This record gives sequence, C-alpha cells and structure tokens, in this order.
Amino acid sequence: MTIKDGNLFFLASPNGSVPGRANEGYGLYFEDCRFLDRWTVTLNGQRLTNLMSSAALGYAAKHVLTNRSMVSADGTLIPQRSIAVQIERTIEDRTGAGDPVLHEAVTVTNFAGQPVDVEVVITFGAHFEDVFEIRGLVASQEKNVVTRIADGQTVILAHHGADDRWRCTSLNFLRTPSSLSASAAIYRLRLVPDEPTIFSMAIIPAVGETLQTYPREPRTREEIANLRTVMHQSRTEWLGQLTEVVTTNHLFNRVIERSLGDLRVLRSRFEGEEYFAAGLPWFGTLFGRDSIITALQTLAYDPRIAEKTLRLLARLQGTRVDAWKSEEPGKILHELRIGPLARADKIPSPYFGTVDATPLFLILLAEHVAWSGDLTLFRELRANVDAALRWIDVYGDLNGDGFLEYAAESEDGYLVNQGWKDSGDAIVNADGSLAVPPIALVEVQGYVYLAKIRLATVFDALGDPGTASRLRQEAATLKKAFDDRFWLPDKGIFALALQKDERPAAVISSNAGQALWGEIVESGRAPAVAQHLGDPTMFSGWAVRTLAAGERRYDPVGYHRGTVWPHDNSLIAAGLRKYGCDDAALSIFSGVFAATTLFQRYRLPELFAGFPDDEFNAPAHYPVACHPQAWAAGAIPFLLQTSLGLSPDALNRKLYVVRPRLPEWLEEVTLNGLRVGGSTVDLRFTRQNATVDVQVTRKVGDLTVIPTPDAGAAVPMNW
Repeated sequence: MTIKDGNLFFLASPNGSVPGRANEGYGLYFEDCRFLDRWTVTLNGQRLTNLMSSAALGYAAKHVLTNRSMVSADGTLIPQRSIAVQIERTIEDRTGAGDPVLHEAVTVTNFAGQPVDVEVVITFGAHFEDVFEIRGLVASQEKNVVTRIADGQTVILAHHGADDRWRCTSLNFLRTPSSLSASAAIYRLRLVPDEPTIFSMAIIPAVGETLQTYPREPRTREEIANLRTVMHQSRTEWLGQLTEVVTTNHLFNRVIERSLGDLRVLRSRFEGEEYFAAGLPWFGTLFGRDSIITALQTLAYDPRIAEKTLRLLARLQGTRVDAWKSEEPGKILHELRIGPLARADKIPSPYFGTVDATPLFLILLAEHVAWSGDLTLFRELRANVDAALRWIDVYGDLNGDGFLEYAAESEDGYLVNQGWKDSGDAIVNADGSLAVPPIALVEVQGYVYLAKIRLATVFDALGDPGTASRLRQEAATLKKAFDDRFWLPDKGIFALALQKDERPAAVISSNAGQALWGEIVESGRAPAVAQHLGDPTMFSGWAVRTLAAGERRYDPVGYHRGTVWPHDNSLIAAGLRKYGCDDAALSIFSGVFAATTLFQRYRLPELFAGFPDDEFNAPAHYPVACHPQAWAAGAIPFLLQTSLGLSPDALNRKLYVVRPRLPEWLEEVTLNGLRVGGSTVDLRFTRQNATVDVQVTRKVGDLTVIPTPDAGAAVPMNW
C-alpha cells in the first residue's frame, strides 16, 4: 500500500502497519532514507484484523480494521468485530508549503452496545537506514538514535549521519497520550457505544545541519478531509492538463486513468525540475534511462515534463573521467541518490553506469522538437548534444568497432551489465554462460541510429546541413555494420549482443524487438524478427518475454531471463508498427491490456512472470516488482499512441496519422486537447472492421492533420 506526494512516500502492509525493520522495506521514506521503520496499532495488546484497504488516489490511504474476541481490564467480554479502527493516512510534500508531513488520523468506534475499556497502543521506531542498506546492497550498521520527548505530545527520533547531517523524525500527537515513550504512545480509553474517538498525528521527516525539533500541530480529522479535497483538486487539475482519452470501452478508460494517475504519483523534484521517479519503493529517484523512456511514452499526453527532465539530465551530464562514478564527459547519468550514504561518498552519486541513457537523451530531445515544434530547448542544450554525441563516438566505442558498448571498470563494479537488462545474469550465451565484456547490446545500437537520424532532421531545421549530413552518414555506416555483425542467419534473428572478440551472444531475446523501434533493422529482416517475437517460446499470450523459453538460461521468474516487462513490450510494439507489422503490435496491445485488467487496481507492475497465459487465469506476480513504476505506467498510454499511428512534425505544423489501427475490443477513441506545436486538436478514431476512420472534431491553431497509409502495406502476422 504505497502513497506518495513529491519526494515523500510511505509503504505499508495491507493492514496499514509497518511491522518492524525486517519488513520488506515498509516505512516512511524521504531523500533515500527511511525515517520510520515501525508503525503499528494494537487494541488491548492484540493485532487487528484488516477488513478493507485502499490507496487508489496515490496520496492517501484508508484502512478499516476490527478487533478479535478479547476481554477488557475489568473482565468485560468484547466480542470480535465489535470495535472498528479506521486509519486515514495522507501524505503531503508541496513545494513552498513547509516541511513534508505524513498526516495520520486513527478513529476508534465501539459497536458492542455497552461501554468498554480499551488500551490503544501505537508503536513506532526509526533507525534511519539508507535505501541501499535496506536493499542489502551495502552492509547495514546499527545507528545511534537520539530520542527526545517534549510536552507529553511530541517525540523526536534523530540520528547524526556519516555525512555530518542530522536526520530527524518528529511524531506530534494532537490528543495527549496517557503514556508516551521513545517507542510507543498509549491511550487508555473508556469507549461509549457509537461515539468515535479520534487521534490525529503529524509525522515529519527532516534533514539539517543541527538537531532541531519540528513541532507541527497535527490537523484534525476535518482539516485532513479539507486537505484531501485540495489535493484531489490538484490531482484533477494535473490530469486535466493532459490529453484527454475517452473510449467506448469503460474498462480501458479506467486503465488509462490509473496509468496517468500513477504517473502523477511518481512526479518528483530535484533542484526545481520535475521528472518521473523510476518506481517505488526502491527506485524513487531520478534514473536516466527510466525517466527518459517514461517521458518518451507520454510526449503525446504532456510534453512539459520531458522538457524538465531534459534540463535536469543536462545539468547533471558528465564532465570528467571519474572511474568511481563511471563518469565520462558527455555521458548521461544512470542514477541519482541523495541519501546519507551518497552524501558521505559511501556510494557513487550521480552514478553513470549506463550505456543507453546518453542516446536515449538525444532521442527524447529530438522527439520533443517533433511534438513541440520549438527549437528553443535544443538551442539551450546544444553544447550538451555535442558532448553526448562525442561520448557515443569516443568514450562509448571501447574497441573501435563502431558499436556502443560497455565493460565494468572492475570486478566489484556497481553494475556489471549496463543496458536496461542490468542484472548480473541478464546477458547470456546459448550455452548458458555469461557474456564477456566489452558488450555491445543489440537494442543500444538501434538507440544510437535513431538518435542520429532524428537529430539530423533537427540540424536541418537549425540551418546546419553539414552536421545533418554527417549524422546521416554515420547512421548509415552503423546500420550496415549492424546487419553484418548482429544477424544470426541460422536463427533468423539478431543476437542479443556482441561480446569480447565480437562473438555474438546467440540467444533469442526481446532486445531484437527494441532494435525495430530504433529503426536500425533492414526492412527485409523485420518480418522474421516479428515472427520470432510472436512464437509461443517468446509470446506468453500476455506479451513478449525477455528471453525465449527453450534457451538454456530461460526462467519465467528470472528478472531479465524470461519475465514480461510492459515497457519493453510498448517499445517492441512501436517498433513492429514502424515496419508494418500491425497485427503483431495489436496482439501486444491486447495482451498487455488484458493483463492490466487482472492486476489489483488496474496497476501494471514493473514486470510479471513469463508463464503462458493458458496455464493460469491471470498473470503471475513477480515477488518484488516495483509498483507503481514509471515506464510500466507509461506502457498503456504509449501503446494507444502507437496503435493510433500519431506521428508529429510540429516544425512543419503537421500531424501524420499513419495506418491507425484499433483492437477488436476498442470501437472508438477520442483524443481531446492533443498538442502539436502551438496548436491543439481533438481527434475521433472509429473502427469499422479492420479499418479505422479518423475525424478532426476541433482544431485550434495552424495544424494540418494528414491521414496516410504509409509507404508500404502492412505485413500480415499470425501471432
């Protein structure tokens, strides 16, 4: 049960509790540190039974609990389910509105029909672990926690970290407890029938150079309700600024609303710029690859966060050679951390151990121009573009073969694999052995190709035909070398990667599908790639697996060795559409949508198991998948955009609608307020058998909408 606002988030068990430090990461987090690792409510020493929980809005949660059969202190029998305990939790981290705060309201109501004496105990604790300690990536060390109690209503838990900063958790109780200690607030009550008793609390995390108390009068239940109204209005206003999607499938409408709502939850800030945090609980921060891809997935809905993400990543772009951080001039970061370990230089941050964030940064910038028609941001970041291109050509080509590759700097390197499949056992050979660095991933070459082709168009618009011509020539050279070296003629698909001595990692993987999205594949190869992706060894029925069943290292619950990743499939579907494989793309769209409807609250997780859909009635959960997760939340919106064939050319005030297709479960789609350049347009798509008609129902500004069948006929696919 996750709630988040800004940079503050809270992860609780389904009954709302945080049952202690060995608790799968539950707790209150701020700036990569856990400020609360225990939070439980008991009644007469007994745990409560959960009846209902909801965190649907993203910034608030509600839990309804009840008692087990018990005896009060005076010997009165309290029947089971006769005491209701309701926890209302609201998280608030608004810029300029003071300290971030978790508001808690606990309401206890007696339905036993007679007065009863109860003892309500709220236990709490904080040990201020860095998120890397909680994940087990760094050995956890016991912290010296300082405790202060003020006025019988406030408890301060604090720790002075290795970074010479104090981290404090203030727990402020509106109703004075009968007893208050460093680990518990106790309320001894006589409950009369049907009269609710309410406890309000404010829990405030803070980071500072000195140990300070942070008293804040807790809000009453009515004030919290008013706060929720304000926050709900803010959520509604944010969603109202996006392109509106209305369809004839009410279930799909709920799924798209959940996806966009999750993206709002994952909005975060750093140095005044917004971005999509990668996912909760472990990746609630800026990730180059994840934040870029999510911004790409949502350009048709709101291009503004792409602009802010690009500015932030450019500001943090590498400027020097630093092996500790894997930093090199022009390189875009992998991960930013601002917790106690990062600030004490115990872990590298920013960490630059990624091979693909740099070309993806360039793609996003070029796509932002295509949607916005505005060259202002590109001109502002021109030096960053030049540095990124130089990094690709100079620092990124480790062995001079013309491909972008990576190799961990040392055996204890932070990440051995540095593409999107970055687990240590992700890049494998057909015999099951691990690929040997340097490793050139198949999809990364597509990213480089797409970046250079898209940038060439932008440089033409800037009046720099020389740079545009050079980039196109470099892309053409790369495309030919790619086909020569990556194609596996005996398998009819591209290798997962080239490794040491340019030996191919000759396994069938989803990465080849992302190469289609990168447009680096010769058109004659695309149908064979598509057929492989649709084979039952690759297509689970829900979507495309990361690794084909039958490969020696295949594992349906291996993180990158047979699971299904929604974002991966959204890019694969976009790639299939680029090569005319429309039926295959629709199969992915339908499968991912069907899976989404079977997850709780229609929330797509980071990944799920790769078992075939005919083995179970629902997709199997991956035990520790992040949810909400940004590029998973962006998958359904991007699949819809891909299906509709939206291709902007805002520089020339045009929007192409290329071979729009809709699955059989979707009869009509209306997009309201779609922004292309300085114009907005409303479009209605109506399916009639296999064809889709598009109508412009409203247009504001100078924009020409051009339906087009594209240059070639769609390739029929039997998936």
